[in-house]
Amino acid sequence: MKPKKGHAAPIILLALTEMAAAQCGTTLEATTEIILALTTIGFPIGLFMMIYMGIKWIMAEGAEDRENARRGIIYVVSGLILLRAAAPTITYLVC
Repeated sequence: MKPKKGHAAPIILLALTEMAAAQCGTTLEATTEIILALTTIGFPIGLFMMIYMGIKWIMAEGAEDRENARRGIIYVVSGLILLRAAAPTITYLVC
């Protein structure tokens, strides 16, 4: 599987997943492709949510609205970190 030009995040993810698969001596192409597809979908959704929550924070009228938007940004960042960290972990657990 050859990654397209300009896609640095999937290349790094693919390398980390392959390193985790190499520890058990197998290549897990199906698992790698599923994880790559999920992150390819998840990161743009996360980016969209960050922009949405930022606009929501800027447009907030009260303290409660600002707090909800701030909490939403924290949740999105946490989700993106978990999505990024889950790929090698899932590959390691599968083997």
